[in-house]
Amino acid sequence: MNKNIVITAVLFLFSFSINKAFSQISEEEYHEFTVAVNYNIPIGRLGFAYKPAIGGQLVYSWVHSDLSENVIVKKGLTFGVVQFMPHADTLYYLVDENSYGTAVYSKYSFCSATFHLEHVKTYDKTGLLAAIDAGFGFTNFSCKNNDKNLNVEEEYSQGKLVLIPEIGINYTFNENISTSFGFQYTALISFGGDDIGYYEYNPVIGIYKQYGSITFKAIYSF
Repeated sequence: MNKNIVITAVLFLFSFSINKAFSQISEEEYHEFTVAVNYNIPIGRLGFAYKPAIGGQLVYSWVHSDLSENVIVKKGLTFGVVQFMPHADTLYYLVDENSYGTAVYSKYSFCSATFHLEHVKTYDKTGLLAAIDAGFGFTNFSCKNNDKNLNVEEEYSQGKLVLIPEIGINYTFNENISTSFGFQYTALISFGGDDIGYYEYNPVIGIYKQYGSITFKAIYSF
């Protein structure tokens, strides 16, 4: 009986050691630095006055890879910037059935700092990714309006809550270099200031703004 107990204990310890060693081999932790180039398309309020623009993001991530499950989880920080330019030097809006007003917009500048969470399901060298960024941003633009009822020029600087979901595909070239292609949706929510009302002469103003993005990323792992 004692001999059987000893054999069982030895086999248990051996099995535990093998499983632990395999777990250490199948799981990796490392860091990533990502440079993203985005083609950003204004939607809704932003789309009234502004045309698509190129923007950029920098991402620093802590990565946990589970090779046995083919899953990669990334947690990090994202810094982004974009500047939208107006559709034309002067835009027009309807005041009444007999007259129009003019609106002259400056560039619309946006910068952000967000927390990044990403899940990648890998298939050999390719992978499917889903990610979410959440944090804060800052916007700035000005507008000069002129019609028969008013002549006003205002500048709007505003803090924003930022939410950016993303889906895409990933391709790995080697253990250090990979890339991804995907789609993002950026929601900007005002939490105070002048940019939370609504004015017919300036529809860009409002508590909620949005734009979609096509994104290409170059990723370095170390």
